[in-house]
Amino acid sequence: MKKIISLLTLVSIIALTGVGVKQNAESASRVYTNAGVIEVQGNTIAVVVNGTSIETLSITSDNHIVKLAEALATGNGIEPQAVYTRIENGKPIAYIAAGAAIQKYDLSSPAWPSLVSSMDSPLGFTRGITGRSDIPLIVAGGDRGVAEFESTTIMKTRDLWKGTAYGVDSNDNGEIVINSFNTAAVLDRNNAAVFSGTVRHSEPVAAASYISPSGTGYVADDTGVQKLGAQVKFQSQSGFGYIVDSIDDGFVYFVNGWGVYKLDKNLQQVGFQTINQIGGWARGVKVFRAYGKTRVLILASDRVYLLDDNLLILDTYQY
Repeated sequence: MKKIISLLTLVSIIALTGVGVKQNAESASRVYTNAGVIEVQGNTIAVVVNGTSIETLSITSDNHIVKLAEALATGNGIEPQAVYTRIENGKPIAYIAAGAAIQKYDLSSPAWPSLVSSMDSPLGFTRGITGRSDIPLIVAGGDRGVAEFESTTIMKTRDLWKGTAYGVDSNDNGEIVINSFNTAAVLDRNNAAVFSGTVRHSEPVAAASYISPSGTGYVADDTGVQKLGAQVKFQSQSGFGYIVDSIDDGFVYFVNGWGVYKLDKNLQQVGFQTINQIGGWARGVKVFRAYGKTRVLILASDRVYLLDDNLLILDTYQY
């Protein structure tokens, strides 16, 4: 089942002519909300989505953001929403929740991302995507629920959750956290809801969650961040809440439009960096390790900020 435009044609276009991959694109309106980070041949590469395309950015060892390419996979309803990156059979891969489709890119050449496959999503408009590093499966969430997919063919293997899902995350134990319109839940590996909570979203499409290796689920909404099953909450003063992320180093990071908060695992504030007073409304955060250090990407309107683990801004990329 191919997605609107022939996949073979699209891959051929990208590979042979470059049409569909823009390098040094001209300025246009973009809104960044989600990112994935992966190491490619010793270089740290961020894959960011903006609802129209995906972009590859190099995060350099001297703390700069350098744009490499922009991939414009066209088709009815193709709107990149979220990214999941991993090494698969020795190759760096990015899976994209792309609205009407689930897409797979080969990032072996980050300056020339190659579309491997693009399949119609059985989940309706698909906004969230995640996976496990140890088995060839991915998990996606959309208007029609959450499902598991075989990663090679992107064919659905089983349903995991019935109901609209916005942000999904999983760990290598098979546990999943889901952020829905008014409910958040942690599912165990047998798909039983072990923890749940009530959430409230004015912009649910931008909501995403984090689950730790031990199975602790953190979800963000307009009231702040909550630790599911622990009755612990951090209150957001902006009246908005979007994404929470971590790399399990003792801290979680949360964006609420105004900026980014650094919280300990009991959701006590450790630090804050304003973003909206500098430029952009902070809707996305991605925490990662690069060159032996913790780094943080903040996605804010048409800008991507690079911060250190103390929330000092190191560089800014603007479309």
